[in-house]
Amino acid sequence: MYGTGKFSLGSGRKKDRSRLRSVPEIACVSSVVWPVTVEDFSLNIRFDSFLAIAPEMLVIIEDRNKEVVFAVSSKSVIGWTVLQSNA
Repeated sequence: MYGTGKFSLGSGRKKDRSRLRSVPEIACVSSVVWPVTVEDFSLNIRFDSFLAIAPEMLVIIEDRNKEVVFAVSSKSVIGWTVLQSNA
């Protein structure tokens, strides 16, 4: 017979989550960067940006005002598809 004792997943108390979280794209030490053109289909506009890939994050930064447009953990990226533009 296997395991006749009680099985518990944790102590039943919630952990205190008051710890401040850092902004991941600021914490990246280095990255590989490419200039890209981003197309926002919802607003029907294109704008120049930089795509930065670091061990921790993938980030798109708008060139004009240096704002982060998109950021995601590198662990969340499953695959890539390259589309060639006829512009």
